[in-house]
Amino acid sequence: MSTWSDEAHQFGRGFESAQIQILRKSVFVRSHFNVIITGTLFPLGSETDANGVLQTIGGRYDNTGKWSRELARSFLRLVGGGKHDPKIFQTLALHIFMAPFTLRRTSSSTWFGEWVIQRVWSRPEPEIILPFPDDETSDLAKQFVRVPRNKDKTDLSLNEIMERADMQKFIAWAPLYRGIVGCIEAEKKMGKTTVNRIAIMEQVVATMLNKTSFSGRLRCFVSFVKALCAKGQRFIVVADRLFPLILTYYV
Repeated sequence: MSTWSDEAHQFGRGFESAQIQILRKSVFVRSHFNVIITGTLFPLGSETDANGVLQTIGGRYDNTGKWSRELARSFLRLVGGGKHDPKIFQTLALHIFMAPFTLRRTSSSTWFGEWVIQRVWSRPEPEIILPFPDDETSDLAKQFVRVPRNKDKTDLSLNEIMERADMQKFIAWAPLYRGIVGCIEAEKKMGKTTVNRIAIMEQVVATMLNKTSFSGRLRCFVSFVKALCAKGQRFIVVADRLFPLILTYYV
């Protein structure tokens, strides 16, 4: 038996969840090998997240885990149990120890003598689209959401940290995203514990997109998407959040 976990950084880094505790003790230690698939291996940095990720892959650094004696001793010294000395921790050393069981795909990667990414496929040249000048929305983003600079002085969860970062980033699309945030807060004040954020995004974008003054970033985005459609060009939207995708759909 083997385990394959997609987007494993969402659960594999923590210790608080009963689910991950059960998976580590009952499933991962019994499997032949464990694979975690992620584009963000250490969301809060290797010094904070490496201990949880490593124990998700190979278990504890003792006779109950799957590590060799040498690796177990090394990981225990670097990150073990949250008791490691920050003066001892070295990111480079961690990467060297993890290198033998870490697989990264690049344009030069091969598998049994074959290119993973075929040579006949040329990589597209990225086109950088700069927003139209608009200092007002940048200032608004800084004033609207204050994000703690030192994560060690806050009790925010990972989801809350990411949500705050999203707010500051997307306020640059103001007032669209500001309207979304306002609707979400209004729903919470009415006592609704579960808020359908996607439905709110769709409603605000559909009603406000053609009725509001555009920020510099929004005007540039709308112009770019409309130009692609006018030329009949096909395109793929790659976004780590739903807001840009919903915005593209309604444009």
